[in-house]
Amino acid sequence: MTRLGFLHTAEVHVATFAHVLYQEDPAAAAVHVVDPTLLADATVRGGVDEDLMHRVAVRLGELERHRVDLILCTCSTIGAEAEIVGSGRAVAVRRIDRAMADEAVRAAHRIAVVATVASTLLPTRRLIADAAETAGARPTIHDVLVADAWSLFQDGDITGYLDLVTDVVIRVSPRFDVIVLAQASMAPVADRVTHLPCRVLASPALGVRAGLREVHLQAG
Repeated sequence: MTRLGFLHTAEVHVATFAHVLYQEDPAAAAVHVVDPTLLADATVRGGVDEDLMHRVAVRLGELERHRVDLILCTCSTIGAEAEIVGSGRAVAVRRIDRAMADEAVRAAHRIAVVATVASTLLPTRRLIADAAETAGARPTIHDVLVADAWSLFQDGDITGYLDLVTDVVIRVSPRFDVIVLAQASMAPVADRVTHLPCRVLASPALGVRAGLREVHLQAG
């Protein structure tokens, strides 16, 4: 049985990714570790410093001890550092938004990165730029920060959070070919805006699907 490990920075993601994993592979098992302080401190400090790198490594070690086949970091802000810390470990570590970035650059010339936490924008933009370089593409990448939304999420007003992000996505959509929802917490917005002419991509399903595919290839 496949066992995927998930490193989260919000408790709400446990249910989200348990559901996504079940939809993709009902026989697979999920192991979750949640540490909200990783994102909170990265936001305050303007990035991931040496102390945070060490704490990410500790959390990855917890997941390793559960004998998972692959670890997915579901936080875009610390995803790159999680991959760096995980590069020498026995279990592979992947950021959840890598598959989304690969998908975004396939046929898009104008890409918007929508985020509600400013610290997420640069890591996501770098990821998409790297994916574009690998694919031989040259899209323009624009940041869209929904600055007032994150406080709603922190207060537990998920509906208000998603409503605000949805309004912004609809408003900016005529300017772009693809809109990337940079945080997993924004994923439900994609289902709300299927009527838009541009594509709106969310990371959970794409990332989990890519993770399962990697595990199966290793096993095969």
